Amino acid sequence: MIIVKKELLNKLLSKNYLDETDWEELEDSVNLLQNNFTCKLCQNFPMLSRDDIHIILLLYVGMKNIEIAKLLHILPRSFRMRRCRLKKKMKIDCDSLPEFIKRLFKSEI
Repeated sequence: MIIVKKELLNKLLSKNYLDETDWEELEDSVNLLQNNFTCKLCQNFPMLSRDDIHIILLLYVGMKNIEIAKLLHILPRSFRMRRCRLKKKMKIDCDSLPEFIKRLFKSEI
């Protein structure tokens, strides 16, 4: 799991809904640790929506698919479909989206 404050991850997992403040806190934490990750993500993949970026952030910090599905109030199989659509949108061909995301800017860090 990427080193993000454990308190933050526990807080996210304990909630039923993430408000804008929660999303900003998560994004700020990842950006601080990974040198403006979301800016680079948006530059390399301008077609991503805000929801897509949220999903990528959750995958990046190591949340499991089932945890993300619960947080987004969707079925795990619906989340799997969303993940597949996200891979198509990003035009990437990989077995593991979380691994792709974790390696994405590794060479720049």
